[in-house]
Amino acid sequence: MKIVVMGGTGLIGSKTVVILRQGGHEVVAGSPQNGINTITGDGLKEAMAGAQVVIDLANSPSFEDQAVLEFFQTSGRNLLAAEAAAGRSAPYRAIHRRNRPDARQWLFPRQGRPGETDCELRL
Repeated sequence: MKIVVMGGTGLIGSKTVVILRQGGHEVVAGSPQNGINTITGDGLKEAMAGAQVVIDLANSPSFEDQAVLEFFQTSGRNLLAAEAAAGRSAPYRAIHRRNRPDARQWLFPRQGRPGETDCELRL
C-alpha cells in the first residue's frame, strides 16, 4: 500500500515512516526537504499519485497562534486539493502533538470539513 506521510522527516513522522516501511508499505516521506511542501503545494501532486492513505503529521514552523492557524489552514487546503486531484479523499486526518504538553493551547481544529476528527491511526 502506498502511504504518504506529510511531516515524514520530523520527530514523529520519521518514526512513523520507519514503522510503515518495516510493515512492507511503500512510503513517501513528505517534507520541504524532500521537495513536497504543503504550504506552496510543490510536489504534492506527484506525491499523492497512487496513494491509498495520507497521514498528516506536518508541524508549523512557528508556534505563534496566528501563524499556526494560517499554517494548518493553508496546508489543509493544499493537501485536500492535491488528494482530490489524485482521485483520493481523506475522510479522517490525524494531527498529534504529544511531544508538547501545552500543544492544545495552539492547535486549532479544522472546521467545515465533514468527517475530520482527532483520531489515532493504527496500522
